[in-house]
Amino acid sequence: MENLELLVLTFAVVVSFISFGTATYIQFRNMSKNEYKGGGQSHGESSIVNYLGSIIDDSASKKKE
Repeated sequence: MENLELLVLTFAVVVSFISFGTATYIQFRNMSKNEYKGGGQSHGESSIVNYLGSIIDDSASKKKE
């Protein structure tokens, strides 16, 4: 019984990793089925993708000059 806290903590971490892995798998499966369409209204994930794309595009164009 002295290691009960350690067991509970280990169980919580394992459940968290399993949940994260499952959510990641589901998201990647959905991404492979649906094509990303830029433009239009930006909400949530699409606005992050557009923002990161604009940063990469800006840095690539600055290096060429």
